[in-house]
Amino acid sequence: MSSRPVLEPMLTEEQKATLIRTLEPEALDVLTLDRARRMAVEIDIPLKCIEWFALDHGMTVPRYEPNVLALGRSGQQRLLQSSVMIVGLGGLGGYVLEELARAGVGRIICVDRDTFDETNLNRQLLATSSTLGTSKSSQAHERAKEINEAVEVVALTTALAEVAPERWQGVDMAFDCLDNIPHRRALAETCSAKQIPLVHGAVGAWCGQVGVIWPHSSALERLYRNCRDVERTSVLPFTAATAASLMASDGAKVLAGKRNDTELRFLFFDLQENEWHSITFDDDGPDASCKRQA
Repeated sequence: MSSRPVLEPMLTEEQKATLIRTLEPEALDVLTLDRARRMAVEIDIPLKCIEWFALDHGMTVPRYEPNVLALGRSGQQRLLQSSVMIVGLGGLGGYVLEELARAGVGRIICVDRDTFDETNLNRQLLATSSTLGTSKSSQAHERAKEINEAVEVVALTTALAEVAPERWQGVDMAFDCLDNIPHRRALAETCSAKQIPLVHGAVGAWCGQVGVIWPHSSALERLYRNCRDVERTSVLPFTAATAASLMASDGAKVLAGKRNDTELRFLFFDLQENEWHSITFDDDGPDASCKRQA
């Protein structure tokens, strides 16, 4: 399969014509957030679609200009067109949400049935003294909209197994921010069945691992073949933030078309020892070999 998801058109021909009529008389070189907001209200077109159109017509969109320097206009447009699902909104998921919203991923579905408690305060971005006892998914929705109001955010306060099939429609990628092996396996199976790339991340104490799992890959099973699930493990704030940033980066590269291979590469890190190892599986069969690089 291609690592670049097939995306639906961002605008109808009628919407494009409306935007041309609105923007051409003004001859704007820069579309500010304030102007884009007013246009969204005046002509009833979603803010992210207006931003996409501006990028498509060579205009500067200040919110995304730092991204465009690295991703290019087409890369930023692809992010705005993309739809992702983040499963788990704790230590990993909160940071992944933050970075994808700032990057301009157009639609983010947030899935978590839990509420915040005091044990979350050391590492979970969305956990604060004022959010204790509140729904993680609802806080994710509020945070993402505060960061980037152009992003469409769907908050599901439910377990992974209870996510309705229609919620997966149009999803280009999922993020495994879960904290137990059975749920990770279930998510990987769902993504494989739906032909969706899965960005996997896991952390414990000072260590973490991150990689993209392509549909029909056995990578997750091989990673956890000899592992037993644990009830609880220590997680440090900087470990979670590091792994989540790597996950967001991996996902954005695929969504923006900056990664065009389906190679199975996983990054393992130990922040206490400052050790980083990249493992690439040469094959995805049951006897797959791997090569390790420092």
